[in-house]
Amino acid sequence: MLDSYAEQADNMPLLHRALVLAWAQEMNLPCKTLLKGLDEAVSRKEIKALSEEDTRDINDSLILDAPESPLADAVANVLTMTLLKKAQLKSTVMPQVQQYAWDKAANSNQPLAHTVVLLNSGGDSTQAAAILSGLTAQQSSIERALAMNWLAKYMAAMPPVVLPAPAGAWAKQKATGGGEYWRWVGQGVPDILSFGDELSSQNVQIRWREPAKTAQQSNIPVTVERQLYRLIPGDEEMSFTLQPVTSSEIDSDALYLDEITLTSEQDAPLRYGQVEVPLPPGADVERTTWGISVNKPNTAKQQGQLLEKARNEMSELAYMVPVKEFAGTVTFHHLLRFSQKGQFVLPPVRYVRSYAPAQQSVAAGSEWRGMQVK
Repeated sequence: MLDSYAEQADNMPLLHRALVLAWAQEMNLPCKTLLKGLDEAVSRKEIKALSEEDTRDINDSLILDAPESPLADAVANVLTMTLLKKAQLKSTVMPQVQQYAWDKAANSNQPLAHTVVLLNSGGDSTQAAAILSGLTAQQSSIERALAMNWLAKYMAAMPPVVLPAPAGAWAKQKATGGGEYWRWVGQGVPDILSFGDELSSQNVQIRWREPAKTAQQSNIPVTVERQLYRLIPGDEEMSFTLQPVTSSEIDSDALYLDEITLTSEQDAPLRYGQVEVPLPPGADVERTTWGISVNKPNTAKQQGQLLEKARNEMSELAYMVPVKEFAGTVTFHHLLRFSQKGQFVLPPVRYVRSYAPAQQSVAAGSEWRGMQVK
């Protein structure tokens, strides 16, 4: 590990260097000399280089998306100070630069930066709880994991979180991970969110989905298309003809093919994204596709196309498809069944960059569409 670091250190962002040495120090590897080298590299960053305003979204990844940004350099500065303290080494960075970096990290909107500041200056369980409560599933997984790992020693002293009961037609639900959440079951949309007069001060996360007309629309050059087909059995076993679904009616006894097409309008490939495909209650993705072949309309005489293996991950009322990298056009196929009858309204499909979730593109039209399962 240290040999690999020594070979690549000069070409690595300061934040990556600080993280590698933090892990090395946790493993009790001899890294004092390497820490001195990192400190010298950090000392070459002046206040001017750190002064650029940080406008990144809270869910964007410093480690993977912007490791050489001024904020990332400030976090690297603070983390390096912490590592030097543990190794009983003195820093060569000017105190005013250290203070500027500390303030920049502390005043940012990044939970990882707040965690690094907490570990540097020390803190109680209340401060740790505030950071932990700000970690959400929408944030970068590597940074969320790092923050939770580094804050683990504070967790034992934290009191259990009691979810306050909101007033009104709210029903408590159990999440698949074992947690609890409240869902509105009343008519319309509540005008206020009330918890009564006896509620003490707490840090809470409130999540909602905006109507399509007010939600942020496509801001990256990616076109998203969704086409649903009904599978009509052919003459041969396990062969089907695809019939495009042109109305809102769905047969609960039929099998359907969901086709999602992404088209990038830029030359550089887009890395680390995911497609989020909404589903109505009772709908599910068929995991078994082996041996199934399909023909699009007017191609019945041609050899059918074998379906690729399902590559989705299930979510609440949706399935997601990870897209590690793509350029040009890419298409995904998944078999769907709809078991719960009723009328539903679904939001559009969207493509989201995993480490910069503010960058997303929704399917053409972007309006919510009705679906009736019979």
